[in-house]
Amino acid sequence: MKKRGRPTHGRRSSGGRRRAGSDRTLRLDAQCTIAQASAVKARLARLLGHPGKVALDGGAVERIDTACLQLLAAFVRERRAAGRPVAWHEASAEVINSARLLGLSAELETQALGLT
Repeated sequence: MKKRGRPTHGRRSSGGRRRAGSDRTLRLDAQCTIAQASAVKARLARLLGHPGKVALDGGAVERIDTACLQLLAAFVRERRAAGRPVAWHEASAEVINSARLLGLSAELETQALGLT
């Protein structure tokens, strides 16, 4: 006899819950500009208090402006002040060069990626 309710395919074996300390990755979209700043801010806010490591993946970013770089810098600053790790998984040349031009390489630690 089949149980009624929601289908079980695609569910995690751990009951659908992630471990509290698991790492998370925030993947930035190709366009990371003031038009997307509100959505980026909301995504960052959800990860601000995450107890595990947060990785930023900017490998797909084709365009990034000051608004989004400032949001990223504030996020990194707040996480580090709380003793919570943040690292870059990947960053496009656009992210690295834009951070350098705005003087945010040290704050965002993009110079460690080797392209500054």
